[in-house]
Amino acid sequence: MARNDVTTKQQAYDVVAPDEASQRKINEANAASAVYVADIQRQFNYETRLFNQNLSQAVALANSPTYKLAQKYTKTLEQKRIEVEQANIKNREMAFTNRRRFLDADPQSGVPGTGSYQTVDEQILLAFWVTYLLFISVVIFYVLETHMNLFPNLTDMAITGVISLIVAILVAHMSIRYIAVN
Repeated sequence: MARNDVTTKQQAYDVVAPDEASQRKINEANAASAVYVADIQRQFNYETRLFNQNLSQAVALANSPTYKLAQKYTKTLEQKRIEVEQANIKNREMAFTNRRRFLDADPQSGVPGTGSYQTVDEQILLAFWVTYLLFISVVIFYVLETHMNLFPNLTDMAITGVISLIVAILVAHMSIRYIAVN
């Protein structure tokens, strides 16, 4: 209540003496603004000190030999990156060109060969069988000739040789099929 009474009387006095009222309000506003400015000035000074401290650290780091060395390596690595990118583009274009050249050459057509042996795999298999049969024939002939005294006649020796050759062919064929599947 007393506060309301003081406020009412102050308003009545302000009506009677408007110059003093405006001077009092100006003084109150100046005091409030001085407090606000002092607070803002203190914050500004603190932020300025932080900025100057960070700026001096940044300048010190920019002038340090480590940073200069890192900048040198950065430039070198950037040049190498550009060179590698250019080489990659060139290699990619060559790969596309060679792929197109390969596909245009009709790779499914086969190559000229002996009889029905058109592919490289078939030609290698033919070469294997020819050399294998020659080798096995020579080995069987050598074994039969060294053990000729075990056979009573030439027919038994020939039958044994043919059976041995057929068994050797079957063993080789089954080995190739097993290896091809696995």
